[in-house]
Amino acid sequence: MSAPGLTPQQAVDFLRRLSGDDAYRRRFEQSPVEALQEVGVSAAVAQAIPPAAIDPSTLADAATLNSLADALSDESVRNLRCMCMVIPGPSLGFGK
Repeated sequence: MSAPGLTPQQAVDFLRRLSGDDAYRRRFEQSPVEALQEVGVSAAVAQAIPPAAIDPSTLADAATLNSLADALSDESVRNLRCMCMVIPGPSLGFGK
C-alpha cells in the first residue's frame, strides 16, 4: 500500500497558493486538510496525510515555496517517477 499524496499538479498548485496568496496561507495555518481540499486533494487523501507532513508551523517562506513550485513544474522533474539506489549484494553464482 502506498502512502497518500498529491498529484504533481496538485503539489504545484498547492505551493503556488502558499507562496502567493496570503489568505490561503492563513487558511492552511488554521486548517491544513481543508486548505488541501481547495487545490483539489480529496478529503480522504488530505486526512490520510500524516499531520507532521502538513504541520503549518514549519512552512517555508514564500520565495522558497515558489522556487520549489518552479522546480516541480519542470517537465523533466514531473515525469520522474522514482529514484532509488540499489545496493549490490554478494552473489555465489560466479559467471552465471
